[in-house]
Amino acid sequence: MRYGIYGVPAKRSKMSISRLFTDTNWRANRPKIWFLQCRHILFLLGLLIMVGASSCTSSGEPCEFPSSLSLEAQETSLEEASNFIGKTIPPPTYLPKGYKIQKVFIEPFYERPLGSRLTLLISDKKIKMEITTYTDHAGRTDQRYEFKCKMEMHMWYSPAGHFGCKLPHCERLKVGKGSGCLEDRGTHYVLWWPCSSSPLEFAMVLSVSKRIPKEELIKVAESTSDIRE
Repeated sequence: MRYGIYGVPAKRSKMSISRLFTDTNWRANRPKIWFLQCRHILFLLGLLIMVGASSCTSSGEPCEFPSSLSLEAQETSLEEASNFIGKTIPPPTYLPKGYKIQKVFIEPFYERPLGSRLTLLISDKKIKMEITTYTDHAGRTDQRYEFKCKMEMHMWYSPAGHFGCKLPHCERLKVGKGSGCLEDRGTHYVLWWPCSSSPLEFAMVLSVSKRIPKEELIKVAESTSDIRE
């Protein structure tokens, strides 16, 4: 038994990495050093995995949903898109905390600019896009932009009364003074609603991850004002 000062038995302390390194016989302790280092590394890796899992799957739903755009879609800005169609595009004035419009695309319809389709990609982080090529049974190929997103908004004009969701299984929701149709697409929700009335409707479709509560979805939709001249 080892004795300390005044003959009191010394307490045995736990072996630490620093103690092992300062030990004069550290070469003999190398297996213990590796064991302690590996244990600490595994603990940190487990922590990182748990944090990542809790941030994306704590509600049992994925953070993002897969989507795609035609290669005809051109990246632009809200100002440039407004100039092209001849009317000011109303972006949502409310977004969930940390979210912002990351990208704006327009699929231009040159014969009738008002019929151009606009897409806003909204997220709290940058959105990575890649071009994917598909080939059908006849050998025809089609290329599209593919990406994962947390929120996606489509806008376009349609004649008054022509826009509407007639799906029997959709859920009707109140959006401002009007109503919308909420559809469950499995990986995400899609809300359809017209933003203005005659003679043209500014149709809007908002797709969001199921991680975003329906209350937030409605707030975003209601914050998009009527199209302005």
